[in-house]
Amino acid sequence: MTNFSIFSKKFLLIAIKNFFLFGFLYSCQCFPGKKSTKNPQPFVWRQPYLLLKGTCHYTVADGHYKGNFHCKIHQNNCIWMTIRGWLGVEIMRILITPDAMSMISFQKKYMSYTYADVQNQWHVPLSFAIIHDILSQSAFQTQYPYVQLFYGTHQKIKKMIFQLPNKVAYMVVQYEGKLHSHFSAICTIQLFFGEQRLHDIFLQLIFKECKNTAIPLAMPFKIPLA
Repeated sequence: MTNFSIFSKKFLLIAIKNFFLFGFLYSCQCFPGKKSTKNPQPFVWRQPYLLLKGTCHYTVADGHYKGNFHCKIHQNNCIWMTIRGWLGVEIMRILITPDAMSMISFQKKYMSYTYADVQNQWHVPLSFAIIHDILSQSAFQTQYPYVQLFYGTHQKIKKMIFQLPNKVAYMVVQYEGKLHSHFSAICTIQLFFGEQRLHDIFLQLIFKECKNTAIPLAMPFKIPLA
């Protein structure tokens, strides 16, 4: 009994020692399995097509709406998106190309805007590249003129501010949470004039699925330019 008791005590001491030693090494990241998440790595394109799915909250004119979005991006080529509401009824189709943004609502109302039109009206920098990189969340690895980059006080929040020189208006893009190690779960876009938020410009995308693939994604509709 005595020898067994001594053996048990030695085994327990060795186990406790190894536990604390392993914990210390792991917390110091001496093992390659743990990486810092303070500034998460941005999304990196590895294949030419990106599929995004989730829910969205958005404001149009005098109403605030919620729906499901389905977005397909052909890298540096075009962005295709459809938004569906209650019972799967399609609310809006959106096609974004390097030349313009085109939309059609469920009332068959066509809208088309050039980036110069939007920039002149809202006084914020906007281009196909910016929209492309915001949706794919690769904007944090790109240098844009007139853009400020912030990391929030919480390690899972990142923020970008788009503002032209000598302009009061600015656009805020914020990412929060993580869908996986390189993709935030929530993207919120808002427009401000000074300290006042413009309430009819609001878009929040809550990503539930993202897939970077080499297989061409079908984009089954085209929107005629108005």
